[in-house]
Amino acid sequence: MAEALVDDMTTKTKTESHKQAELDAEQEIITKSGEQIRNMLIDTYSEYEQQVTGEAQFVKAIDKVEPIFHMYFLARTTSINKDIFKTKDSGWTMEEYRTHRRKYIENHSLIWSFDTLMTPIIDKAGFFKEWA
Repeated sequence: MAEALVDDMTTKTKTESHKQAELDAEQEIITKSGEQIRNMLIDTYSEYEQQVTGEAQFVKAIDKVEPIFHMYFLARTTSINKDIFKTKDSGWTMEEYRTHRRKYIENHSLIWSFDTLMTPIIDKAGFFKEWA
C-alpha cells in the first residue's frame, strides 16, 4: 500500500531514501486510517517484513515479479517508449533478474509457472540490459 504513495521501484533502483519514504508512507497510512483497522495494519506490515507466514511469502513473491511484468504490459499497451524502462531499471540482465527473484518465487508453483512462461517473452522484447 505504501508504494501507492511513493511509487514502486525495482530493487536495482531503490535507494535508502526511497526505502525510508516507503516506511514513512506506511506510518502515514496507519496514522490516517480509522482506529478500528490501525492494529490490523500494524500487524500486517510486521507480518510482511518478518516473512514467516505463507501469506507474507506469497505476497513477497508477487511483489518480486510484478514490476517488470507491469513495465512490459504498460509499454505494450500505451504509447510509453519501452526504452525508458531500461534507464529506470538501471540494467538488469535477464540472468540477474532471474537469480534475484528465484528464492522468492520458486516455492510458489503458479507464480513460478507464470514467470517461466513470461521471462523469455520479456527477454525477446528487449527489456534487459543485454538489449539496451
